[in-house]
Amino acid sequence: LSLKYDFKVLAFEGRFVTASGVQAYAGRGYWNFYRSNRFKGFTGLEGGYIKFDTLDTKGAGSEGAAFVGSEYFITQKLSLLIDFAPTLISLKSGNTAVSGIEYVVNLGLYYHF
Repeated sequence: LSLKYDFKVLAFEGRFVTASGVQAYAGRGYWNFYRSNRFKGFTGLEGGYIKFDTLDTKGAGSEGAAFVGSEYFITQKLSLLIDFAPTLISLKSGNTAVSGIEYVVNLGLYYHF
């Protein structure tokens, strides 16, 4: 679930993702470097908070990413977005902490109103 406000060159988005005991809250800033009638090219930064409570592990952490992608407008109100983001994820559960880079592909269907 996300809410995005898109200016001509800049955009800002708040995101919430949940699945199987994991919740992620993130904010994104976009720079739209290319725009045509049907396509938009963008890059940006993302930062977020992660909370997890699974069968035998409970904890929290953070994530940060730089991303690049594009958006294709199917209609004037409906678009398909894809981006690629090398993401630094740091998680802590009790005395155990892990961090590393994960490669993330985001795919989204957006309704513009």
